[in-house]
Amino acid sequence: MPESVDIQELALVVSAKNNNPTVLNPDMLRYSGIIPTEWELARQPVYTNEVVQLVFKNGVSLLSQTDRIAFIETFSEKPLDQAATPMSATKYLETLAHADYQALGINLRGYVPFKDAESAADYLSTQLLAAGPWQSFGDAQMQAALNLVYTIESGRLQLSVSEATLQLPEKEPSPIVLFSANFAYSVAETPEAERPAQLISQINTWESAVAMYRDLIDNHFLGDAGKTATPQLAGVGA
Repeated sequence: MPESVDIQELALVVSAKNNNPTVLNPDMLRYSGIIPTEWELARQPVYTNEVVQLVFKNGVSLLSQTDRIAFIETFSEKPLDQAATPMSATKYLETLAHADYQALGINLRGYVPFKDAESAADYLSTQLLAAGPWQSFGDAQMQAALNLVYTIESGRLQLSVSEATLQLPEKEPSPIVLFSANFAYSVAETPEAERPAQLISQINTWESAVAMYRDLIDNHFLGDAGKTATPQLAGVGA
């Protein structure tokens, strides 16, 4: 069994009431210092009244909607410690401090490769689920996906586990198990003027979120700990 998760994406998602997507444009972002001047667009921006999307050549994309702004970064070609989105999200909150912010999501997406689709399916059905006749229903091997919720000191961690296929350029598709995590932090009960600072404080914990994610996947789902983890699934907090 693989022993570690490969993190491919970090997304910082800030929810806000009555967000104006059209505020987001490359000139404003550069002028205000939200993004460095040397960032180049990978393709033409998408502009509508309800959605604005900017995709840059360095693997960063910004997506603004009427209820949120997302800073998304992929790491297929660079290490995670070179993440640029935390600084950009922080500067955005400092620059546009008067919005009605509600919450922050620190989202991580990673995968574990398997030698074939059967091995990936067996991992979910035998390592993470209890055996039973319900697994043999139908005419083919059952496919599974899990949605788990953990209570943590600073908020709530939601984890989705599912089978998937990884498709990389010029390579054959390969079977994986996908681990998608959402660390959720609400500021809705905080006085509005204090919310940007509180959100920035939470953004600054992104590396701790990464460490917790790696610990959960590597030490509790994979390796020797993962092989005996099935009985503990009943203890997941809501």
